[in-house]
Amino acid sequence: MARVLVVEDRDSLRRMLTRSLEQEDLEVEAVADGGAAIERLGAESYDLVLTDLKLPGASGIEVLEASRNRQAATP
Repeated sequence: MARVLVVEDRDSLRRMLTRSLEQEDLEVEAVADGGAAIERLGAESYDLVLTDLKLPGASGIEVLEASRNRQAATP
């Protein structure tokens, strides 16, 4: 099962994205800020990172850079 990290600070949108992806038989972990996402990327591996760009803690660009540094092939 593919693993997806969803990074979205708006609760309603984060929940909707999580439900939609889980309905597609994906394993989803969702966090509300960029700092938490970077922390998760250091501890786990993901097949896909889906992130907002404007986030508290760290920007979406910083999240994507952290993902690329840890797992270059992750889209």
